[in-house]
Amino acid sequence: MGITNYGSIQESYLMKVEVVLVKRMIKRSIPLYLGVLIFSLIRSEEAFVTSLIASFTVTFAFLLNAYMQSYAASISINLFYVSALFGFFLRIGMTILILLAFRVAYPMDLVILPISVIILFIGMLAIESFTLLKKDRDLDWIETE
Repeated sequence: MGITNYGSIQESYLMKVEVVLVKRMIKRSIPLYLGVLIFSLIRSEEAFVTSLIASFTVTFAFLLNAYMQSYAASISINLFYVSALFGFFLRIGMTILILLAFRVAYPMDLVILPISVIILFIGMLAIESFTLLKKDRDLDWIETE
């Protein structure tokens, strides 16, 4: 069976592997997000709001990239490979642009901003790597026979 020839039982899962992975990563990263937010709250209220904006931005970037890769995979496997190759750079660039836009609208703590983004971004990548390396039991449906 090929990747696009599942059957009637698993059609709802067709090409949504990335989205499922990112949603699970977000659930697993809640302690990481809480730690960053508590640390920034200790510093100041402005740092807390800055960290909150950084948290939403990083989460949005990961989710948007997952949907983009899932959509690309539904079109063509080659397009999926291109999307996966440039997705990392797209996430970083989009994160920077969104944070620059927020910087114009809201005075952010410029010490907490890069610390929050770096910790959350690397933490999410580590959780993603760990999830794929340990092979979640619930991800058995993505393998082809």
